[in-house]
Amino acid sequence: MEQAPALIDRFIRGHPPEAARVLENLPLDEQASFCGRIPPDLAAVLFGTMDASAAAHCLERMQAHRAAEALSRVPLERAALLLRRFRPEERQSVLALLPPDPGRHLALLLGCRPDSAGALMDPRVLTLPPEVTAAEARGRMDARPDQASDCFYVVERDQTLAGVLGLIELLSAPPETPVSALMRRELECLRTDDSLASVRVHPGWLELHVLPVLDGRGRFAGALRHRTLRRLGEADRPPRPDPVGAALGELYRIGLSALVKGAVGEERTAPPSGDRDR
Repeated sequence: MEQAPALIDRFIRGHPPEAARVLENLPLDEQASFCGRIPPDLAAVLFGTMDASAAAHCLERMQAHRAAEALSRVPLERAALLLRRFRPEERQSVLALLPPDPGRHLALLLGCRPDSAGALMDPRVLTLPPEVTAAEARGRMDARPDQASDCFYVVERDQTLAGVLGLIELLSAPPETPVSALMRRELECLRTDDSLASVRVHPGWLELHVLPVLDGRGRFAGALRHRTLRRLGEADRPPRPDPVGAALGELYRIGLSALVKGAVGEERTAPPSGDRDR
């Protein structure tokens, strides 16, 4: 079932929480079989919202290369959360197959305590050396829109944090102005080993909605967005019912369940492929 039927594909992409709920009501083996047979990018949509234990179980049962492809499409903090639930040997197998960029960043997050700022930070934020001009900085921002934000951290070549620069200041500055002349030098910082309890009440949130995170040696490691903390709090509460999604969920429940059972049947009758399948 490499190509999911169009209606099921549209339901999963359009209503991920409802699709996840339908899948979670099935036995774990059937959940794993279904996620292992649909395209990895579609499985990634489910893994982004499924119960973490169920999602990790499904990922561990997938072929390693398919699990890596799916995880590469899941937000970093969520991917790290799921990988923490893997057995150590399975985690290393999948990390080794990830593309260099997400693999390196996930290894960094996994090296931090689960209940720390370092485990939730984004290590991919765009940083700027202090000597680049405003024009060069704008060019880098345009080249890497996925890493751009409304503030940019100015970082020395040895990875020490020099300051922060707002998007408005950057866009309005004369082209040849060095960012070191535009940045704000005094700013509140978090540490990778700061507990979530202390991070939630950090005074820096009164001024900024993104705070820099420094490692144990004082080097810039990433940034933590306040919305990440909000999402974490929302995950502890029961999801609000979605009437449209619930109706569609009931409509597709039988079809999705049938596809899962069909996938299980195919898996049991198919000859061995020789590929590693957990």
